[in-house]
Amino acid sequence: MLDSTMASRKKHSEPTSNLRVAVRIRPMNGTERSEKCTNVVKVDKGKQAIELKGKSFGPFFRTYDPDTTQEEIYSDLVSSQIKKVIAGFNCTVFAYGQTGTGKTFTMEGGRTDAKSSTDDPTTGIIPRAVEDIFEQLERCGCEEYSLRVSYIELYNEELFDLLASTDNEDRERLRIFDDPNKKGVIVSGVEEVPVRNRSDVFKLLQLGAEKRRTAATLMNMHSSRSHSLFMVNVVIRENTTTGEELVKQGKLNLVDLAGSENIGRSGAQGNRAKEAGSINQSLLTLGRVIRLLTTNGQHIPYRESKLTRLLQDSLGGSTITSLIATLSPSSSNFEESQSTLEYAMRAANIKNKPVCNTKLSKKTILKEYSDEIEKLRRDLRAAREKNGVIISQESHDEFQKNSEKVQELEQHLDNAVDRLRIFTEDQMHMDEQYRQLYERKGELEDRLRDRIREMAVKEKELADTNDVLNKHIEVIGLMHTSALKAFDQLTTSQGAADEMQTDLRAFWRKVDEMERADDRNKIVIDHFSKKMSDFIDTTSKLTNSLKADGDLLSKKLSENICPHVKSMESAHRDIESTAMDMETHAICIMKKSSEAEKKVIDNMTAISMENRIRLETVMKTCDDFYKSYSAKSQEFTQMVVDKLDEVKKQVSDFTEDMKPLVSTLHQTTCDSYEARTNESKKNVEHVRAACSSMADSMKALMLQVEQLSTKVAENHEKQVIADQNNQETILDTLNTAETVVQSLEDNIVETCDVKQEMDDTKKTLKQTDAKQENHIQVEKERAEEKENEVKVALKSFSDEAEATRGEAREFSNTLKSRFSATSEKCKVTGELVSDCTKKATDELSSLLDEFTKSTIVVTKESAAVVNSVVLVHVDPSVNVPQRILPSFPLVSELNQPVEPEVLLGFGEGNDDFDTDELATKKRRVTSFVRRDSLLETTNNFLSPSSIIKRREQAIEEEEDFEN
Repeated sequence: MLDSTMASRKKHSEPTSNLRVAVRIRPMNGTERSEKCTNVVKVDKGKQAIELKGKSFGPFFRTYDPDTTQEEIYSDLVSSQIKKVIAGFNCTVFAYGQTGTGKTFTMEGGRTDAKSSTDDPTTGIIPRAVEDIFEQLERCGCEEYSLRVSYIELYNEELFDLLASTDNEDRERLRIFDDPNKKGVIVSGVEEVPVRNRSDVFKLLQLGAEKRRTAATLMNMHSSRSHSLFMVNVVIRENTTTGEELVKQGKLNLVDLAGSENIGRSGAQGNRAKEAGSINQSLLTLGRVIRLLTTNGQHIPYRESKLTRLLQDSLGGSTITSLIATLSPSSSNFEESQSTLEYAMRAANIKNKPVCNTKLSKKTILKEYSDEIEKLRRDLRAAREKNGVIISQESHDEFQKNSEKVQELEQHLDNAVDRLRIFTEDQMHMDEQYRQLYERKGELEDRLRDRIREMAVKEKELADTNDVLNKHIEVIGLMHTSALKAFDQLTTSQGAADEMQTDLRAFWRKVDEMERADDRNKIVIDHFSKKMSDFIDTTSKLTNSLKADGDLLSKKLSENICPHVKSMESAHRDIESTAMDMETHAICIMKKSSEAEKKVIDNMTAISMENRIRLETVMKTCDDFYKSYSAKSQEFTQMVVDKLDEVKKQVSDFTEDMKPLVSTLHQTTCDSYEARTNESKKNVEHVRAACSSMADSMKALMLQVEQLSTKVAENHEKQVIADQNNQETILDTLNTAETVVQSLEDNIVETCDVKQEMDDTKKTLKQTDAKQENHIQVEKERAEEKENEVKVALKSFSDEAEATRGEAREFSNTLKSRFSATSEKCKVTGELVSDCTKKATDELSSLLDEFTKSTIVVTKESAAVVNSVVLVHVDPSVNVPQRILPSFPLVSELNQPVEPEVLLGFGEGNDDFDTDELATKKRRVTSFVRRDSLLETTNNFLSPSSIIKRREQAIEEEEDFEN
């Protein structure tokens, strides 16, 4: 906590309380949106907690989402502390968080030209707090007070005064001293500027913001490179009942910490990197202090950083403290946000014990300053009076310590003198305020006495006027009552006359209505009789015409259809003859197909049996070859086993590898043979099914023959390919075996000298290979011969199928031509019959439509005539008033209004009363009464604006108005 210059003793305290910690989330910025970052922070205002990627932090004192305004944050956190400052407490509000999360915006605001928070909703906590202090001081009636503000900057562990008149380069570094009496720290040389109103504070805040060090980084275009402390010192003078003057002091510290920064992400280099390191170091020390305070550490390292020394009383001391932690919602800042929330969670557990500063009298303060200055002077004098002599090293060291102590005492003396000067200036300012208030009080008392005398005279005149006015009001009331009675009588007479006039008009309307009804009924009856006669004549004519047209149409239809019936019977006989020829030709084609099927089956069976025998022969030959080769390998292995164990192992492995290879070859050949056998059976079944389905229709027969030819060709190609694959497999196997043997031979020759045995083995293998190659060549030739035979058989079968297709195609064309001729004939006949039928139907439909339309028209006309026949009946007793004469007052019953002079009490013998004046008042009163009566009568027929306008018109005092 910073120095409280007048609060040397503290007496009133409040219960121990934790730091009030709030968390504010800023909105996503343009850079984060362009990088497609996601929002990983959720605010739970019900639980006052923050959820970061599913992990919950809290509860906190308050949590604010991106939509929260500056006013809401100030009302929740700072507004209540302003009252505590005015009551004499010390309060601190500081913002902590990653760089670019809105700490400076929260504390200072948008930095616009607005002069109050009502003009700019982005105004920060600092200008709102100072504005609120002035408002509350004015609201509570404090007339003698003093406000001083100071603004310091902590940059690279050096303190600078932001309100100093020097430039940034020439600014003097401030020093910090411990104050053992007040258990705090003193910032030496800081300038405290007195302020008189809100505008002074805004100017100082703008001046400090311009001098504060900021720079652009990759994460923030206006990154604060230093911590700032804005201090407001409030001194209020009060008078006791005994006339003694007491002074109370409160202090508000508003701290804007620089943001924690990742140098790699921010791109800081050179001085920027040094600044970031200094900022992170001070924040790290602050974090250690908070951690040790929450874990009840034995030693709290306040002195490791100037930031923690300045905030010493705010963390675990006697100050009311609030912390605002700012976060970024972006996923790219997840680690920094998590660290900030953990920091805030620990800070929420710090306990402070707020203590109110004691109210001191003016004499006590002056005595304390005088005693302190005198003590410092004595210490300084004692240090200066020591003479220079030759001394030892220990004495020299002690002298150096004393010199440093002298400098420190001089600094303390200067600080005490500055505080005394500031207090004297505040006292003079308060005395000047008191003198101005006293003079203003005298002026207000003189003005109050003059107003009291004027009010007494006016009250007497008002009482006399009220007496006269009350008499006039009473007279006007009586005259108004009399006029109302006369008006009621006149209204009753007028109502009776209006009622009689209304009855007379009703009788006249009834007579006219009955005459019009008689004339209308006569016209309707004549029109109805004429329309009914026309309807009967028209209906008779339409019925006779419809009967004649129907008979003529029936006769014409019978004559047109009879010739076409014979043509349809002839076409039927031609179709039956064509069907019989088609059935005979289909039986012939079925016989040829059966013969072709049998021939194909025999050829395929013979080829399959021969292939099977040939494959078995090949398998047996391969088996014998591998058996002999295995025996040779075993003999050779047994012969060289004593010479080289390693060669024995290789040959044994080769023997084991060849056994599954032979088995695989045998199994592959058997599977291929079974597959071809099954495929041949399937082909036979397909041929048989195709031949059996040929009898269904000629078109299906042609399609099946083509499919059969294609299937046989495909099967033959597949069989040839399978035989070639088997031969290639056998050759590959033999080549593999030869390669392995050659490899073994090479290894054996390199390992030991077995030349004679190798020659014998090579000779045997060459003989065996020659025999196997000859056998394979013979088998290839046989396979080619069989393939040629199959091709010849397939060619003959294809020729026969082509001949069959030609016959079927020729017969199909013949049938097609016959069917086309018959179909064309039937089509022509059908079209003729259809045309005749359509013509007859159209004629009949047109006749019926004409008859229907005519009938509908006549029926509608008749219905309209019937509906239009409405006879009007007029009841003579309806809408006729009763034969009762209304009553109204007679002329003799009308009352005459009372004269105004009689009501006012002025008689003929009163000589003091002016006759002309009495006549004028009489005319005016009578005019008012008459005018009010007429206005009330006619106001029912006017709009509200017209009524107001009429009442505002002046009454002209003329004789015509009375009449």
